[in-house]
Amino acid sequence: MQWHWQSFEQLSSQQLYCILAARQEVFFVEQKIRYVDADGKDQHAFHLSGWEQDQLVAYLRVIPMPASGNLALYKIGRVLTRLTSRGQGRGMALMEELLRVMQGNYAPCLLTMSAQAYLQEFYRKFGFHTQGDLFYEEGIPHLTMQRSLQKN
Repeated sequence: MQWHWQSFEQLSSQQLYCILAARQEVFFVEQKIRYVDADGKDQHAFHLSGWEQDQLVAYLRVIPMPASGNLALYKIGRVLTRLTSRGQGRGMALMEELLRVMQGNYAPCLLTMSAQAYLQEFYRKFGFHTQGDLFYEEGIPHLTMQRSLQKN
């Protein structure tokens, strides 16, 4: 898989189109979530995308947030693996690449996300832990999960 870590300005129009199409496919069509995807945050986010033969297979965005104490804070969101690529370790590879990039370029920092509750054990494998109680976003149970990264 070929990885791209890019700011919004670095995305080509073709890459952006593929990312937005994948987000619609996964979140709107599959999960039937109804929200405005164009939320004004993409322009300030970093985008991690995994490609195989010019096909987007995995994606997430990372939004810099106001600092949490002494640590830089980053919010992970829009995490997806395309339906045709599931069950092949692409989600694990996506998270491994995220942690590699963040550890090498942004540590020390705190990573946070609103994770769908059924994925709690998946994210725990990568060192994330639950903060707070279960809550609902668009009718889907979620948990706040966090992980700190320290400088090596």
